[in-house]
This record gives sequence, C-alpha cells and structure tokens, in this order.
Amino acid sequence: MTVGLYLGFVEFGLWALGAVAHCSRTWYLFPAMITNVKVEKNNNESSANVIRRFTKRVQNAGIIRRLRDERYHKRVKSSNVRKGVRLKKLAKKVAYEKLYKLGKVPEQGTRRK
Repeated sequence: MTVGLYLGFVEFGLWALGAVAHCSRTWYLFPAMITNVKVEKNNNESSANVIRRFTKRVQNAGIIRRLRDERYHKRVKSSNVRKGVRLKKLAKKVAYEKLYKLGKVPEQGTRRK
C-alpha cells in the first residue's frame, strides 16, 4: 500500500497536510511546489521508522520551512501606492523643516539617563 502525503491550498489560505492511498509500500509528499519526497518501506522495517525517515526527508527538502516562511507573506504594494506614501513622507518632512527653521518645533531631549 502506498500512502502519499500532499500539501494543498485549502479555504482561507491555510495549508493542510493530507494523505492519498495507492498500491505498493511507498510514501510520497506532493506539495503545491515542485519538490517530491519518496520513501519506500523495507521488509523488516517498522512503520514508525518509515514515518521517521519520511519526516526527516521532508525537513531536509525544506518544505515545512518554505511553508512557514510564506505563512505571513505580505503582497507587494503597487507603484502608485508606494509613490503616494513617499510623497506624503516628503510633505511631512518639508513641513517639519519649515517649522524647525521658524523655531516652532519643541526640543527633544536625549533618551539617556
């Protein structure tokens, strides 16, 4: 019996670990990316040892690390949004420098004690 484990994209953008059974004694990992992990059970090998070897290969392939990296990925903002943010920062900087020259900006003390 073959058990294939796959990582797929499910509702709400969460990653799920699922299993698909086939024939033979082989374990597969089918992620949403390119990497495949395959482990075959030997005649005198326990199931726990096969699972341990499988998880080691998944870790060495970097699949879990890649998924955890992508968990909190933020999309890149468009060029118009970035340009607007830059313009606002420049306007605030110009306004601050003008107030500083006029002496209307309160002095900031150092944070050291």
